[in-house]
Amino acid sequence: MSPSSTLEGPPSAAERGAAAAAAWPFVTILMPVRDEAACIERTLASLLAQDYPADRFEVVVMDGRSRDATRELVAAVARRDPRVRLFDNPGVIVSTALNLGFGRARGDWIVRADGHSTYAPDYVKAAMRVARESGADVVGGPMLAHARLAPFQLAVAAALGSRCGMGGAAFHFDERRGPAESVYLGTYRRDALLRFGGFHEELVRDEDDEWFARARGLGAQVWLDPSIRSSYAPRATPRALFRQYFEYGVWKPAALRCVAGSWRVRHLVPSALVAALTLPWLVRLPSLALAAAAAYALALVAAVLSTRGQAGLGPRAALRQAAVFALMHLGYGLGFLAGLFRRAHARSTAELRAIYRGYAASGACRRAWSATQPGQAAIVAERDAALAARLRAELGERLPTARVLDLGAGDRDLAAVLAAHGARPGSVVACDLLAERLDANGQPRRVAADSRLLPFADGAFDAVVQCTMLSSIRARAARRVVAAEMARVCRKDGVIVSYDARVGNPLNRHVRRVARDEHAALFPGRRIAFERLTPLPPLARRAPRLVPWLARCKPLCLFDLMTATPVADGADA
Repeated sequence: MSPSSTLEGPPSAAERGAAAAAAWPFVTILMPVRDEAACIERTLASLLAQDYPADRFEVVVMDGRSRDATRELVAAVARRDPRVRLFDNPGVIVSTALNLGFGRARGDWIVRADGHSTYAPDYVKAAMRVARESGADVVGGPMLAHARLAPFQLAVAAALGSRCGMGGAAFHFDERRGPAESVYLGTYRRDALLRFGGFHEELVRDEDDEWFARARGLGAQVWLDPSIRSSYAPRATPRALFRQYFEYGVWKPAALRCVAGSWRVRHLVPSALVAALTLPWLVRLPSLALAAAAAYALALVAAVLSTRGQAGLGPRAALRQAAVFALMHLGYGLGFLAGLFRRAHARSTAELRAIYRGYAASGACRRAWSATQPGQAAIVAERDAALAARLRAELGERLPTARVLDLGAGDRDLAAVLAAHGARPGSVVACDLLAERLDANGQPRRVAADSRLLPFADGAFDAVVQCTMLSSIRARAARRVVAAEMARVCRKDGVIVSYDARVGNPLNRHVRRVARDEHAALFPGRRIAFERLTPLPPLARRAPRLVPWLARCKPLCLFDLMTATPVADGADA
């Protein structure tokens, strides 16, 4: 037998270790943070010390414009360890951080982390083991408090572990493994986030509750397992605790309205308590008010007993525990009542398509927005002339060779408009979230993309233009994200032009006006100028010949053409 035909020897220990590591999926630990300087280094240390193969995970930190040293501390860790990547979250809130971070994640699984928690050394490995065994779309563990806490924090932790404090969320008190409505933080399959959608960007709080309710309704399997261990630090002061639960309450009705069938009786109990304690006084029935207060006092006694002295024994500990329960109940109840009239409008791709289908099915919309309608044509001509004049004024001699990005382009042919002013063919890139809207666009360069994560390099364009796209994004946090992307892909010496409604449309609930102060705040560090356009669209569509005359009466103009230009050195923005 020739030497070449002999069998190779057994693999070495190093080869066996490499093969075992490769068997684990690549994981992205995604962490939204804001003002977490006090604990961020400890949190990152616990994540980087995972016993998961070091080359099979990364840590993506989304900083929500922290006002303390959080960003600098994370950046210092990232310089020492290339597994840590730091990105800006212009939307500030958690939901925009999660959605943007998911777009930048490289992992097959997304492990959500919080900046004020610490994680067991086997946290990621346990999550991957449970995911493999359960086949679930999302896995997670219980919500456990740090071992060393101040007395007030111990009382908060005890309340969070009681049904009297947190209702039916099993991960607060249930040590059993199995299917659950939700889990703490969670580890998500990448394809689950693609199938069930991202987090709702109009929800400042309760974005995870809305996601779990929506995903379960679409068939997601959520699995709770106590072997996935982490710990957190509860709020340290009565004011911080009350504010936290008031905000939870404020956003809960909007989150519940987003998903049909997600209302539960437990959601109404705290607000019913607030009503029972306050309404008798308003209708001058003090005896009934005192009876309600006495009943609630007895309920607090039962709630304190349910904690079994976890936060300490004795009268002071009991009073502290009762006060914590009351702060949580009353804060949430008052917030829930305050949030009953707050709505959140989702904007998934499917929902946008449904909105545009509704527009197409409406005879009134087709007539009003038809390109052959003389009044609409006059409105569009006025807008396009103003856009071209502004770009020509700002770009000057660069216009013929300038690269221009047209966001939310739909069937708008900005290239044809600018060609009349000397722009070369192919200089405009038309971009829209919905690829089918670009089918009717005559421009040669068309890109279907989410404006929150544009597939272009920094400073790729001399000018970035959007027309009525921002007003179709109802969530202000999402608007900030889109504006930051517009500024990123625009050159420092380039120009950003935005045409949008400055007055709300009571007949169209799918849009929200862009006020001038918000418009200007979206593009900090640039000089902002406004020009009023588009006089009374309903009247203009009926009397197109009057458009030039009506446009001279600026109070009648309901849209703003905003221009954001570079600030000269030494000048004020």
